[in-house]
Amino acid sequence: MARAVPSKAGHTGKPGSASKPYNFRLPPRAYEFLEEQAQASGESKTQVVVEALECLHQRHRDELMAQGYQEFAQWNSALAESALPATREALPE
Repeated sequence: MARAVPSKAGHTGKPGSASKPYNFRLPPRAYEFLEEQAQASGESKTQVVVEALECLHQRHRDELMAQGYQEFAQWNSALAESALPATREALPE
């Protein structure tokens, strides 16, 4: 069982960010990857997991932003289309 363990300073490496212990189970493939990444980067397993979660969080925010832009584009198109009759009346042919 993998266990997120705080660093000696009591946090994940970022000043002022206290950590809390958390236990979770990983399938062998994920645990091996975690071990490899920690060893290759010279970071703790906790730091590797935190970075992975930060990437997931960023991806989620990006997806929400894309959805918001798509909804705004649809609203903007509908607004432009609703203004066409008034524009045609105001502009000479």
